Amino acid sequence: MQGNIFKRSGPNVQAELSEHAADEFKHAEMLAKRIIELGGTPILNPGEWVKKSTCGYDEPKDPNVLKLIEQNIKGEQWAIKVYNDMLKKIMVTKDPITFHLIRKILEDEIEHEQDLEDLQRDIKLI
Repeated sequence: MQGNIFKRSGPNVQAELSEHAADEFKHAEMLAKRIIELGGTPILNPGEWVKKSTCGYDEPKDPNVLKLIEQNIKGEQWAIKVYNDMLKKIMVTKDPITFHLIRKILEDEIEHEQDLEDLQRDIKLI
């Protein structure tokens, strides 16, 4: 059913969300690698990510494309806030490698938010 909703929505929502998911997985890999470099142990179980995340996660319950996009926009906005807060803390510890890593992820999250807002606007014009 979702496939049909995505196809009827005009712009390729499914492709955009898949691209964002791939980016989020890449972010997780980058962060895990950095945690190991710093001597820590990354959380590898996605179920634990949800429990320990400071971003929160709302499981999609409504298959309406605009609602899914709105939910994803809120998730990106929350991630942007969290990464901005992390950058402030990292500036105090003066860890330039982690700072640049988090800044790169933040740039991606801002781009995701813009992509989703553009997609939302385009769908509303249909």
